[in-house]
Amino acid sequence: LTAWLQALRLQFYPMTWMAYSAGALLALGGGGRLDALAYALGYALLFALEAATVFINDRVDVESDRRNAHHGPFSGGSRVLVDGPLTPARHARGIGVALTATAALAGALLAHAGTPALALALLLLALLALGYTAPPLRLSWRGWGEATVAVTRSVGVSGVGWLAQGGAPGAALPWLLALPLGLAVLPAIILAGLPDRAADAAVGKRTLA
Repeated sequence: LTAWLQALRLQFYPMTWMAYSAGALLALGGGGRLDALAYALGYALLFALEAATVFINDRVDVESDRRNAHHGPFSGGSRVLVDGPLTPARHARGIGVALTATAALAGALLAHAGTPALALALLLLALLALGYTAPPLRLSWRGWGEATVAVTRSVGVSGVGWLAQGGAPGAALPWLLALPLGLAVLPAIILAGLPDRAADAAVGKRTLA
């Protein structure tokens, strides 16, 4: 249990929850009632997707993490593969469970409150989140990782909250919410990459840092 809690890297999840909740509450507008089931399914989906993302990050970045002498709570991975609390086989099963949960929860959310816009938003969010380190995109290895995090943790998760509560797809309001969120996340993720710079460079990973 301790190893899996370490692998989840729960310190990253509050930002996702806050942005998602802000988008959901914004959609209520003039006194509407929160769809509690849609809210719960939406956040459970985002939690599972974030878990799958951090697990995959550990898997793909293991050589960089092994070389990283400056790792900390927000950089250098969870260390579960580097230090050995989880075997690669058990860790791979965790990725499978997280991806299966993501897909099942997406199906449940779309069955309850699905719209074409929400389905498209979930697809794009999953593509960017998983493609952050997973092949073939490997965005964080090509200099696009920081921008990807800024987008997914702003308009990505707040947009899901907005759309799951019936917000209009073409409205400007969620974009106005997402802009300061994205601008706050971008420098934070660049700073988090500074301790990893030498280790990343050693394995050919290109970051803004």
